[in-house]
Amino acid sequence: MKKQFFDQILANSLIQANSNHSNQYLAPQIITNQPQDCLWQHLKYELLHCKEFKWAVAFITRDMLTPLKVILKELADKGVHGTLITGTYLRFNEPAVFWELLKISNLDVHIVNTPGFHAKGYFFDYDEYQTAYIGSANFTRSALIQNQEWNLRLTSMHQGKFVKQLNLEFDRLQQQSVPLTGDWIDEYQVGYVKPQPQRPQSKISAHRSAAITPNKMQAAALNELEDLYYQQHASRGLIVSATGTGKTYLAALWTKKFKPHRFLFVVHREQILLKAKESFYKVIGGAKSDFGILSGNQHLKIIN
Repeated sequence: MKKQFFDQILANSLIQANSNHSNQYLAPQIITNQPQDCLWQHLKYELLHCKEFKWAVAFITRDMLTPLKVILKELADKGVHGTLITGTYLRFNEPAVFWELLKISNLDVHIVNTPGFHAKGYFFDYDEYQTAYIGSANFTRSALIQNQEWNLRLTSMHQGKFVKQLNLEFDRLQQQSVPLTGDWIDEYQVGYVKPQPQRPQSKISAHRSAAITPNKMQAAALNELEDLYYQQHASRGLIVSATGTGKTYLAALWTKKFKPHRFLFVVHREQILLKAKESFYKVIGGAKSDFGILSGNQHLKIIN
């Protein structure tokens, strides 16, 4: 592919739009999952025409693995190979997803255990150029087909700085990862609990909630605390978070996980303490008599 051709694409895309320009498919484009132009359509096209592909995707769901496996079987017959980097962030990915990925012969899967891995990038190699899709869409049906997502498609020749940066970053992630194996999945699924979506609750039924599930901040903090306590054997830790992000529920969720014989929650106002008591009760459950308050106005017995 001649450099002049890319010069025309860049001029059309970034300087002066020209709707009559040929081969618009290689031009930069924002893909937002319109009815006839969803991201999955683009990814399918790239898979069926590329020489090799590399993906870095945080979240994967089983509803997209079936159509992917059909395409990859066809690619295996043509000798096309791919690499996928995914992870364990928020423990979103189910063990069943990893087992299915392990069955795909022409896909090398690597796992990043680093907290906060939340990448969404799809890269496709051709003879003279590479096309990349980078944005907000994980490999889930809703993100690839239905949701209002913003994903940018960029194509660059292999000598371009953009491609070199992408490949360096992908290589860095791969060096930090471990290969997906059956032993790794066995270890991952021990104690695995599928995250439950949070649903709005009425004031009447809130106190009867069956379970309080962590939000994104809380889940990430719980993972850090778990690593700090169980792996680094630290006896204390500090979390700094903005007002309204859920620090009280975070404390209750960690208390439920840690299961101490007793615990003390300290705040500077009794009004906050009263609300915190209800929050801890919602999360931990049990008898209300197990929760008490010590303040300037209330001196309840020490709870055992």
